[in-house]
Amino acid sequence: MPTVTSDEDDPLEILFAFHRYVTSHVIQTFLPSSLLVSASLGSLWVPSGLVPGRMALAVTTTLTLQSMINSVFTEAPRTSYLKALDIWLVTCFVFTFLVLIEYCVVLYLSRASDWYEDLKRVKGHARRNRGGDMNKGMTGRSSRRHHVAYLVRTLYYVLGYLCST
Repeated sequence: MPTVTSDEDDPLEILFAFHRYVTSHVIQTFLPSSLLVSASLGSLWVPSGLVPGRMALAVTTTLTLQSMINSVFTEAPRTSYLKALDIWLVTCFVFTFLVLIEYCVVLYLSRASDWYEDLKRVKGHARRNRGGDMNKGMTGRSSRRHHVAYLVRTLYYVLGYLCST
């Protein structure tokens, strides 16, 4: 095996310098998605009584982000591993979807609380008018099932719509 002792016998050396421009990803993906998440989190400041405004903001940001994710995934090359862009977009989608779920829970709890107040008022009215005889058919358990079914149905429709896009 020969040994090389001088610098004149060095093998050919080629260096490639690659540079990736990330400006297009920042302007087209990262900035809009972070603004959408900020707008979605801003809907938490809208009072829960303003159902149309708050729900429209939450659903619109979620659907817009889903559309952005679909376009980015169709334009990007397919790989067998996760990229940072994939993780970023999925995290943004999870945040916007959690805002939507939070509003569904708040809406359910506020309606359940209103129903409970109405039930107390009806029971108090029945006691005064009937001398304490209450309507035995009104139980909280069946109505709670109705509210839970309403919440599950709402989440099911929202998930079905998001998965179909």
